[in-house]
Amino acid sequence: MICAAQKPYKRKKVQEISGDVQCARGGEVLNILGGVKFEDILPNGFAIAIANLVDCRPMTKQDEDKCFVAFKEPWVHISPKTGKKTIKRLWCWVFEDVQPIEPFHYKGKQGWAILTPDIIEKIKIKQ
Repeated sequence: MICAAQKPYKRKKVQEISGDVQCARGGEVLNILGGVKFEDILPNGFAIAIANLVDCRPMTKQDEDKCFVAFKEPWVHISPKTGKKTIKRLWCWVFEDVQPIEPFHYKGKQGWAILTPDIIEKIKIKQ
């Protein structure tokens, strides 16, 4: 199940995550859609699709245009709380058979989780 974030990202944060070029590409897509606003497309805090996750791999430079994210070499992150150093990198989740669903409110968490039967019952494929 694919879900939209609980709170919308501000443009500055999107630009920080995706990089200047890819952020501009995302804006071009919205303009092609007739000036639709991001928040009108993606309801925050909702389940929006289901898909088969077929791969999870480190991002490469060639993935930038598919992901709308600028590639970044692995980097060292230092925790501001503990001072611990960890290597961070960008990852690509590759999905197949993506199907939009009737959106429903879902307060989950980032990452992977096992869905409970009551959540599975709420999933209705959009016709």
